[in-house]
This record gives sequence, C-alpha cells and structure tokens, in this order.
Amino acid sequence: DMAESTTKRCRHFLLTSFWRLCRYLCVGAPPLAVLHAPSGPNSTRRRRSADCAPQDLVQLFKELFCALGCPTIEASGEAEECCAKLTRHGFADAIESGDGDVFAFGATGILLKSVGGDGRGAWSLEVVDIEQVSTALGLGNQGWIATAAFSGCDFLPPGVNGIGIERAVQCA
Repeated sequence: DMAESTTKRCRHFLLTSFWRLCRYLCVGAPPLAVLHAPSGPNSTRRRRSADCAPQDLVQLFKELFCALGCPTIEASGEAEECCAKLTRHGFADAIESGDGDVFAFGATGILLKSVGGDGRGAWSLEVVDIEQVSTALGLGNQGWIATAAFSGCDFLPPGVNGIGIERAVQCA
C-alpha cells in the first residue's frame, strides 16, 4: 500500500540521517543542518517530489538533530545559498550536498557529496575542494552561475535544451 511504502521511505531517510550524524560526531565534526525555507523559488517542486509530508519530515529531522545536540537553522531562501555564506564567512568548513548550486552561490572550502552505501551501513563521501575545481575549470562566480543556468538549476530547472554539464562548463 502507498501509505506504508511512504512511511518506510521516511523511516529509512531518518535512520540514514541518524547514522550520518553519529559518524560526523564520532570524528569530531559536529554538523549543522541548513533547511530550505518553506517557500521559495522551488518549494512547489520540492513538495511534489517529496516522499513524505515535507513539514512532518522537516520537523522529525529537526528533532533528530536536537536530540543529538546538533543545531539546525532555516534558510531565508535556498539552503545552498545559506551554506555558501556560512563557508565564505568561516562559520563552516564543509558542505554536504548533492546540489551543485553551492558553486553558483559562491561556496568555499570542501564539498562532500554522498556517493552511496553498500546496504549494510557503509557510507561513502566524495571530497571536493571547491577552490581547486574552480581553478582547474577556470570558473569564477559568474562562470558557475552561467554553468548552472545552462545545465539546469533550482531557478532554471530545464536549463538550455541539449546542453549538459560538460558543455555548460565549456560555454562558461
């Protein structure tokens, strides 16, 4: 049944989040959750694609962070923008996100991208030095913005027809 399937996905998300938090805490890297604002340029798209009732899941996520002594903040707009500001101003050293918009918003430091698990609790992260990638590709902030717009981003989801990330970088 659909409701049971949704409940299982929500539980899986929370359990996965719990173990990630524990792993960060064990290595002395206390996480801070930055949550998207309930309204914003892509809030309707997020609501439609969510597996769980968004506000219920956000509340459970906040409670999980609180129970483990980890803070949460709600971004006034895009969470990626808030994360980028936190790294630029030295309040955070790394961002864990699968959303490349952090580049366009001017993040600095390290980007941690989850690259999956093995189903037995193992968890892998790809570590990306944002400045090294920017230098290697010859992209400044305006170049990242152009790349995001060409290839698709939260503000322009479809991007430009026929242009993927590689061609977008070339264009920028």
